[in-house]
Amino acid sequence: MRAMAGSDVQQSTMQRSMVYSDTIKVIDILASAEKRQLSLTKLLAELNANETESLWDRERLVATLTYSHRKGVKYAGLALVQGGKAVRYSSGERSAINTGMYRDIREAMDTDGANIDRMFAGLHRRIYDVHNIGRHNGHWSRPDLLLELRTRPELSRPKELHSIELESAGGAIAANVAQAYVSGRGATKTWLIFSLRDYKSTREARTQDADWVGTEKLAKDLGVGLIGYRKLSAASTWRVVLEARPRSTDKDGLKKLRDLIAKAQEGM
Repeated sequence: MRAMAGSDVQQSTMQRSMVYSDTIKVIDILASAEKRQLSLTKLLAELNANETESLWDRERLVATLTYSHRKGVKYAGLALVQGGKAVRYSSGERSAINTGMYRDIREAMDTDGANIDRMFAGLHRRIYDVHNIGRHNGHWSRPDLLLELRTRPELSRPKELHSIELESAGGAIAANVAQAYVSGRGATKTWLIFSLRDYKSTREARTQDADWVGTEKLAKDLGVGLIGYRKLSAASTWRVVLEARPRSTDKDGLKKLRDLIAKAQEGM
């Protein structure tokens, strides 16, 4: 099979990024709607009210819905309902879990390793596994882990609250960047932590990897940070590939994240 030329990779990446961006726009509106559902007419009106580049029509919306059902898209769950008169969002994220991964990352985060200290400005850390909390009507809409950062451990409120999407090998894809962004609403910063097996060793090789180019571009656009690991349980093998940017204030989202932490504390 012919390797993709640079122009082919760039065009493919641009197309993917546009669809990822469109999917996030639809989810942002439906996630706040009553029963996560709107009529097609109202949804298109709200999308166009916020659009600054090109107007939405039914064709563009259907293309976005079609993408959301692709294999491997964790937030697949956008669908036309009521005979095509309405659109509903119900995040279809996996319910299967790998408890070993969540144990490993908590142990790594709980250490006083110099590498973790550098990543998080030496602040005192409390990490909560919330990936199995927050199920609603059979669907999932929360990050995998939440990380509280304090200037002093005895303070009641953290200085920052970071959300984390955790992935094993093969998970450094743009769809998971989008998932991290959507589920991390309310956090100070959002991260995707992934296996460095997905990260080519040279910049030239990475520019020819359409999946990675799309991942990196969307992460930069959304401000999602990227941390790669060689061995998840060994913090010394972690590296920041892309710094996360602070997110805008979202009081409703922050309340939901704090509720998840409260439920996690109940189960400790």
